[in-house]
Amino acid sequence: MNYNDGYYHLKKDLLDYPDAVIYVAWSFRGPGKTYSALRMCKEEKIKFIYLKRTADDVDLLCAASSGKAIEVDASPFVPLNRDFGWNIKPVSLKKGIGAFCDMDKENKDPIGIILALSKTKSIKGVDFSDVDIIILDEFVPQVHEIIRKKEFEALMDFMLTASRDRIARGRKPLKLMTQNASKKQK
Repeated sequence: MNYNDGYYHLKKDLLDYPDAVIYVAWSFRGPGKTYSALRMCKEEKIKFIYLKRTADDVDLLCAASSGKAIEVDASPFVPLNRDFGWNIKPVSLKKGIGAFCDMDKENKDPIGIILALSKTKSIKGVDFSDVDIIILDEFVPQVHEIIRKKEFEALMDFMLTASRDRIARGRKPLKLMTQNASKKQK
């Protein structure tokens, strides 16, 4: 893979900094932060959690699977599906919770889980032992968004829930990839 093609490659950061647990990608829009992370997870068969800030964010992302007559696919897999001939679609499970499924597979097993950070407080006793990375998309709130008190603490609490006893079971630490786009393109 050409890591000098002008795009961001999460895989390169994972190779260059294997002991890191948190990876922060911050740039203008366009170098493929989300694209890179989701592509790597799909190609390497890495189970992931795609974390958005709010349940409304997740519901918009899953709108294409709503069964309504008019569908808008707001999934971050749209460009990946186009570029690689994949058919990965978000499927809503309930408000603020969904999954990315390969619609070409007969069993439609999820390749990734979609969660809202605002919903993680109600997720207790759930086994995420097959998840190796959490991709937190757009972690810095937009100017018009309501900022929930203690979002960082909620994220860290969820990381502990998702990590559980993975080290004791011989698994590598759960990784967190956070990304955000700056307003001005340079």
